[in-house]
Amino acid sequence: VVEAEVPDDDTILAVEDGVIAFDAVDEGTAVGTGWDDARVLPDSFSSAGVFSPDARYLSLDADEPHVYDVRTGERLSLDVGGRVFATGFQWLDDHTLVMISAETEDDAADLLTCDVPAGACEVAVPDLGSFDELAEGFALPVGEPLG
Repeated sequence: VVEAEVPDDDTILAVEDGVIAFDAVDEGTAVGTGWDDARVLPDSFSSAGVFSPDARYLSLDADEPHVYDVRTGERLSLDVGGRVFATGFQWLDDHTLVMISAETEDDAADLLTCDVPAGACEVAVPDLGSFDELAEGFALPVGEPLG
């Protein structure tokens, strides 16, 4: 059961293992076991997010990696090799985040796997096609189409 007292203008972005991520509108993204104990994460404006299976880490949808340690509120650094776009959308386990990425705006998309919190990333699936090609019928597991 998700807490009933979420303010009307806030949106639930993700829930895992009793931890909830809320879009706290003008403040950013807040995380906690309920609204009363939620803390706002720095620089965390997003419309979608996904927790690691143990709810220790949260990846927010953005053009560059926005991955947070939920316990400390710290934004973690991931080495995506200078790509102009990389966003996490799925966890394989408590420490492995899958990201969709592109080196430039015109390059084909790749899937990366990143070790969190260590920050090392590697290409798992190269050359998925351009984002224009993927916009036709491709959707991430969070329900967001690319188009």
